[in-house]
Amino acid sequence: MGRNLSIDVLKIILAFFVVFLHMNFLKETYPALSYILVNGLFRIAVPVFLVITGFYFFHIDNKVKLKKWLFRTFLLYAIWMLIYISYWKDNEQIWLTVIFGYHHLWYLIGTFFSGIILYFLRNQNSRLLIVLAVGFFLLGYGVQVLGNLHYFKNENDSVLNMYLLYRNFLFVCFPF
Repeated sequence: MGRNLSIDVLKIILAFFVVFLHMNFLKETYPALSYILVNGLFRIAVPVFLVITGFYFFHIDNKVKLKKWLFRTFLLYAIWMLIYISYWKDNEQIWLTVIFGYHHLWYLIGTFFSGIILYFLRNQNSRLLIVLAVGFFLLGYGVQVLGNLHYFKNENDSVLNMYLLYRNFLFVCFPF
């Protein structure tokens, strides 16, 4: 599939949204506006990036294209994991870091695993895919809300607040 200028411009805008989100844009000077932007407008970036990825993934209809797409996605992930290795190499949970990605790299590995799932579900009924997507998204959202509300005590609460439990390929990337 060829380039689409409108999508390219949108991706540039969304990239700025991600940067502004991570730097808590305007937090010091205009806290109320910052809150609206960081917890509102800028949060659309990741879901829209995932929708764009899905738009291009739609044309992956055979194993050769899938292997090429998986290789490119994983190569990008591996390169960035190597760039950040000095930050995560001494992590106690190194295998979780490799499988779920180091902090913001969850997006790349999540996209990788979601692509595998979507490829194998590509011939399924659209209704089933919608039910699975909405169901997994709501389940992930529910886990995140329970963690944020600190509904449980002690270890259960700390597990629910691990971002890799709710920000992963199944609960975020696959639904979009």
